[in-house]
Amino acid sequence: MVALTALTLVPLIGSLLPISWSIVAPGVLDPQDRQSVRAPVGGFVRSVDVANGERVDDGDLLCVLQNPELKMRLQRLEGELNAEKEGFDAIELDDPTQAAMHEARISYLSASVQELKNRIASMEIEAYAAGTIASPNHAHLPGRFLQQGEELFQVCLLYTSPSPRDLS
Repeated sequence: MVALTALTLVPLIGSLLPISWSIVAPGVLDPQDRQSVRAPVGGFVRSVDVANGERVDDGDLLCVLQNPELKMRLQRLEGELNAEKEGFDAIELDDPTQAAMHEARISYLSASVQELKNRIASMEIEAYAAGTIASPNHAHLPGRFLQQGEELFQVCLLYTSPSPRDLS
């Protein structure tokens, strides 16, 4: 009888007392999948186009670097290339050795100009995946010089769960 009374009273008392069915604990979520966004070339941070915690999509502009030295080098090489092309036009056609030397120099200068243009274009840094920007120090980036490979941001990658109809 005592056991029966105890079995009856314990659930009755338990239903009258407030019981929390959740546990609250302090913590930090640390995403496991991040991509570092690094400076492709050395340069000054001209602008930062995202904020910490902002969601970005693949291809969104994150920031722009500038390097005056690369632009000056490009102008110099373009000048040399133009001068070499003019010199090629002015040489006599009966000197194949001179023509071959000019052609080789023009080819080298053209490749150098294209490589510098690609490096300058890479200074507009875009997100290469959808995610959320993680950069606690992004406010200190504008005007700062970054070495090639130095980290600018981290993009915490976003994944969407497949819908139930995708699973069937």
